[in-house]
Amino acid sequence: MTDKKSRWSTDEKIRIVLQTFKPQTSMAEMCRECNFVPRTVYG
Repeated sequence: MTDKKSRWSTDEKIRIVLQTFKPQTSMAEMCRECNFVPRTVYG
């Protein structure tokens, strides 16, 4: 599912989220904020 609004891939979104949130932010908080569950964030 690709529309014009989402030009970022899922991996890029996760990277952006990780860069946006403070390092102290827990994964659970991030998922709650973004309403998505990252599959593999930390390889």
